[in-house]
Amino acid sequence: MDVTLDFLLVRALRETIAFERMSLTEFEAFLARHVSFFPAECSRPAFLDNHDTSRFLYLCGGDRQKLKLGALLLYTLFGPPIVYNGSEADVTQERPMQQGNRSLFEEARLPMKWDAEADNDLIEFFRLLTHLRAAHLVLWTGKRRFANLDEKHKTYAYTYENETEKVLVAVNLGQELCTI
Repeated sequence: MDVTLDFLLVRALRETIAFERMSLTEFEAFLARHVSFFPAECSRPAFLDNHDTSRFLYLCGGDRQKLKLGALLLYTLFGPPIVYNGSEADVTQERPMQQGNRSLFEEARLPMKWDAEADNDLIEFFRLLTHLRAAHLVLWTGKRRFANLDEKHKTYAYTYENETEKVLVAVNLGQELCTI
């Protein structure tokens, strides 16, 4: 089995959503190049954060909508999504991992939030994404096609299709409601 953790997709998701340094046009160009680089049979699990990286929610300044957008893209792009312990329940970190010339890995390894501490809205959103991915096999077996991109309104869309199903994924990274 050919497998590689998709750190390149992780970086692109962070640059596009958390840091807003990669435009949607650059993101789509990255995806087009990226998918053509790997053989179809190569599995590329990806994540938003892990035990050695800053929490995605922390990088987003605590913006749960950005976390949801990142998760939506993670669950609807390429390989299997990996959800790091607590990302779905509002676990973040208190300070940057980089402190001078040393890394504080414990910042990304804070304890899980349970019951009343956990963000049930986030948990339900991740649960919805899991059910969506399971119900629509085309998301991980179909061919991805670019559908729409509008830098001005910060909207982006793509489809996945196979012989029996077609799914449209549309995201709005902007602050205003708009029609695609």
